[in-house]
Amino acid sequence: MNSPKAARESLLKADRALSSDVAQKGMTAAFEAAAAQDAFFLYDGAPIIAGHDNVVALLAAQPELKVNRMQWLPLVVTVSADGMVGATWGAVIVRPSQSDSARFGKYISTWRRSPNGEWKLAAFVEMGLSDQKVVIPDSVPKSFISSKDPSSGMGAPFAKADLEFSRMAGASSDRRRYMQECLNPQPPKQSGRGIQFIRKARRRATWDLR
Repeated sequence: MNSPKAARESLLKADRALSSDVAQKGMTAAFEAAAAQDAFFLYDGAPIIAGHDNVVALLAAQPELKVNRMQWLPLVVTVSADGMVGATWGAVIVRPSQSDSARFGKYISTWRRSPNGEWKLAAFVEMGLSDQKVVIPDSVPKSFISSKDPSSGMGAPFAKADLEFSRMAGASSDRRRYMQECLNPQPPKQSGRGIQFIRKARRRATWDLR
């Protein structure tokens, strides 16, 4: 098993590679290659979509994704003790293809390591990627759209994880410090324009803890 540092570095590399592929090939093609067969996708304004092909169909149905340029910057990388599961979160920047103006959002990704060491995207949450009404393609079966009740159906694992996080925060003697450490640990080292982007992203794309 790799060291924790090596595992984090390999996940950071995978996350950055996916961002680069999204910028060059578009979100649909990039996620088609990176997503696990049982991947989940939480697209702003849509139900939880489950399954590789359904995630790809959802992305392909969004007109805005075909004309916008998008990439993200991971600010936090964390990996489980056994090095088999990891998560990243950070800032997303979206630029319309015919404009220099930019819109900022946030993302959270969960990754699972395959036996050959390759990281596959298990779940992805985006916030602020699009300001248009989401299109749910007819090709996505209703059985692969999660229940509106987050405690049951396909959304249950997310609801359970969120409740556990809430309990851990509540049990901490210093709740504010606990939340700050979880949401604002030191980001991966960047230089030059990357530092400027991090500063701007953190001003516009972090949670308000006050």
